[in-house]
Amino acid sequence: MMARDLRYELEGLIPEKVQLRLRKDLKISEDIDTEVDHAAVNFGYFAILSEKADTRYHKVKFSFEAWIAETEAKAFRKRQAAGEKPFTADQMKAHVRSDPKYRGFQMKLIELDEQKRILKVIAKAFELKKDMVQTKASNRRSEIRPTLPSK
Repeated sequence: MMARDLRYELEGLIPEKVQLRLRKDLKISEDIDTEVDHAAVNFGYFAILSEKADTRYHKVKFSFEAWIAETEAKAFRKRQAAGEKPFTADQMKAHVRSDPKYRGFQMKLIELDEQKRILKVIAKAFELKKDMVQTKASNRRSEIRPTLPSK
């Protein structure tokens, strides 16, 4: 069975849009010299994108946690000023989750988490390609090397 091609596009990590076609970009051609020249570069490129995606995820997660803390503090101050008793932990949780911003943050975190995981897998695939290119190049050198007559 032939592997299916998959296209993946990603925006926002670097100035230009990142596009990948798995079959085309991960296939090892017969031009081993070119493959060797590009293997480490491609791996490095996607490994760095993966790290950038991870950092972006953590920045949004930090903003989300700061927003939660700010929302909880505001609710506490508001109830205190009104002379009402503070929310219980469950009530506070429900109060925060009822805000539309909570849903927005959650959806964004889910999207960014998926992107970072996909980029991690793509970087791993390029690392495996790099290893296979090295093996193929080594095997090819062994085939080309002349055999010496035994004594």
